[in-house]
Order: sequence, then structure tokens, then C-alpha cells
Amino acid sequence: MSKDTEGKSEEIMDMESKVLWYPDSKKNTQMDTFRIQVNKDYGLNLANYNDLYQWSVDSYPDFWSEVWRFCGVVSSKPYEEVVDVSKRVSDVPEWFKGARLNYAENLLKHADQDKVALYAATEANDEIVKVTYGEMRRDVALFAAAMRKMGIQTGDRVVAKTTRCVSSCLCCVSIWGFSITEVVK
Repeated sequence: MSKDTEGKSEEIMDMESKVLWYPDSKKNTQMDTFRIQVNKDYGLNLANYNDLYQWSVDSYPDFWSEVWRFCGVVSSKPYEEVVDVSKRVSDVPEWFKGARLNYAENLLKHADQDKVALYAATEANDEIVKVTYGEMRRDVALFAAAMRKMGIQTGDRVVAKTTRCVSSCLCCVSIWGFSITEVVK
């Protein structure tokens, strides 16, 4: 490991070990907003995280259906059923059967395009770069347009030597829509 890489690793480790933010209250979290919505939609009285967790175990198809809706998953084809509950988990049942979605579209759909989507560290320098949703969307669109112009399409294999791995990976995913079952296989 080079000296520069060691310093970068320590910086990242320091960032990971520090608490960056505490919510004002547990009542101001997305988890609690989700819990309240589940109570409203299902006529339940889940009082806290533990109650929500137990419901997610006892009623997992309903739970995952609500997660899909709450998170605003975008799909070109809706799912027919969340999961076949007659199958055991060890049988690896098909989840969200029939759904068709674009993974990159769902990652890049954030409303606030100026919000930081990720922090990127490269081997080229010590700087940790903030990448916004807007920047990622722009980079992915440029990569995808270039690939389409070259005639790359679904089923093609692409190898790229690139420094912006996140953008290039998302680009590939954005032009090759896939169904959930194809990812699991």
C-alpha cells in the first residue's frame, strides 16, 4: 500500500467512525414516517421500531410491497406478486415476479440533483470527491449516449478502462435494463 493510499484509508476510516448526524428525534426519521404510513394503510398500531420489525417478519410480503411503494421504485412493468410465500427461503423464491426496472434510473432519480450522492476516492490522488446526483446523471447520460452511438445494445459485453468507475457502471446498467429475476440468477 502506498503512503498516499494509507493516508486516504485512515481519512475514510476516521469519517466512518465519527457520528456525522443525529436526528432531532426518532419521530423525524424516514423509518418512523414509514411506520406511520404502514399503520395508516393497514389499520395497525405499530408503536416503535421493534413492532415494525416484527410486522416485517410476520407479514414480509406486505412489508416489502410497502417498502417498494414508500421508496418510490420506478418500474416499466409492475410486479405481479411480491413473493411466493409457499416456497421456503432456502428454495430462493422469485421476488417481485414480473417486475421490470432500470437500476440506474432508480439510483439517479433523486429530486435534489445538487445533493451529494456519494463520496469517491481514487488511487490518482488523496482527494475525496463529492459527487452530486446531478453530476452522476450527467456523466451517465454522456457515457450512455456514447455507447449507443457506437451501437452497443442489450446483450453486448463491454470492457472499459475508466477512472470514474461509478459513472461507467451506472451507465452500463442504464442502457441495459434488466428484470429483478435476471439479477438474482
